[in-house]
Amino acid sequence: MKRNLLGASLGMAMLFGAGTAAAQTTSWFRADFNNLNERAPNMYNFANRYAQSATTWQTTHTTNQGWNGTGAPHVQVFGCSGGAGCNTSEHQFNIGWSTPAVGGTRAMGDSAFVRFRLKVDADSTWVQDQVGAKFILFGSTGATPNSRWIIHLMPPKDNQGCTLGFESYSYFPYTPPSWTWVTYRDFGLPSDFGPSTGNRYFGFQSAVNIGWSCVPSVLIAPVNHAAPIPKPQSRGNAPVNGWYHLQFQATSGAAGTADFRIWANNNNQTQPSTERLNMPDALGVTNWNGGVEVGGYWGSGVAGRMGFIIDDFEIGPTFDPNWYPASGPRPSPVTDVR
Repeated sequence: MKRNLLGASLGMAMLFGAGTAAAQTTSWFRADFNNLNERAPNMYNFANRYAQSATTWQTTHTTNQGWNGTGAPHVQVFGCSGGAGCNTSEHQFNIGWSTPAVGGTRAMGDSAFVRFRLKVDADSTWVQDQVGAKFILFGSTGATPNSRWIIHLMPPKDNQGCTLGFESYSYFPYTPPSWTWVTYRDFGLPSDFGPSTGNRYFGFQSAVNIGWSCVPSVLIAPVNHAAPIPKPQSRGNAPVNGWYHLQFQATSGAAGTADFRIWANNNNQTQPSTERLNMPDALGVTNWNGGVEVGGYWGSGVAGRMGFIIDDFEIGPTFDPNWYPASGPRPSPVTDVR
């Protein structure tokens, strides 16, 4: 049975009043990225940082480029210049950080929420079938049922499934709800995703590992996108100063009962930006007390550089109704953080 964390969180919000930080009282892990050497040299408060190179990824700590003028890492991911091995199957590498084990005990029906803020560099491009990432990885594959929750970063129309402009939902079989945007026309773009729109967009979507039990993507655009800036979905506001405030939910369960939801610049818990309910594949909880990969595992077969600033990563058991701040003040920090 699914545990009704949705109702519980809404109840707390009603009890303590709108606009408070009541639902932010618990997090399994949080990184505000302010102090580069908080836990160990160059690792913030993470347990590990992957090795950097000029052919994979590099990061630079900034003191004031994070959301609201705080510290945050500027991440650069590098492609390859052609020739043998320059493809997404061979030019693969880890980037980013690993959290300590989040601890605790999870049961089938439990939910986990991942949150972070992101701003994409002006010159980044995202070419179909030439770049992609398992951006956040949590839980274990190889378990029964599969317990690996992956938040994928994918260019439009990639056959991974649930990508922007994906045209093969009939093979799932699954039809996104009528309020979910899929095509370039839905997002108000003048032409189709890809070269005609400058390969400027990518999407975030959740999946059970790399399967088609996935949720339709939210759209991410670069910081210098000219007006009008497309919204990330029909439910969710266009970014302010390039910032996306993203919140993802995975609800574990047996086949036919597991769910995914995403909120992009959207604090309305009952109206997520995208959702996929009662997915055909099960989602277990094996190693849901372990660490989280943040930045993840990339494949790139295209020349050039992709860059972004990431800020305020969190994972925990509850929805944060104040995560999207619009132009308001920074939300209060969470407590009980491991």
